[in-house]
Formats: sequence, C-alpha cells, structure tokens
Amino acid sequence: ERVRVRALLALEAARPELRERWVPAVERLHRAGSVEVRAAAVHALAAIQGERSAELMRAHLADRDPRVATIAALTLA
Repeated sequence: ERVRVRALLALEAARPELRERWVPAVERLHRAGSVEVRAAAVHALAAIQGERSAELMRAHLADRDPRVATIAALTLA
C-alpha cells in the first residue's frame, strides 16, 4: 500500500503528458484501494486535472471516509 501511495504522490512532479497517461490507473486505484490509496488517488487526480478538478473534488466532499473528504476540501480550498 505504501508503494502505491508514494507512486500516486510522485505523479504530481511528473510531466503533464505522463500524468495524463496514468489517469485510468489512478481512477482504478481510487475505486478499489485502501483508504490511504484512495486519498492519495484523489490528491493525484486533482494534480493531474488542475483547474478541472473542482467538479471531481466536490463529489468527494461527501465521501464516507473523512480522510478522503478532507483531501477533497483542502484541494478545493
């Protein structure tokens, strides 16, 4: 799990074209991972989508896990 979290967080520093290529994998991890992986995936998706991430983050404000909801709120802020 920690390797997945580190990999997701490393996407922030990647080139934009590389980040875009990883979107399907990040979305899969977001749906199927542990809470830590899901939270990192939400963070990575926000970094990948930039200004377009607001809609995605709003959807996660009501997440059942407070860590995911908190990351969504911080991203929107």
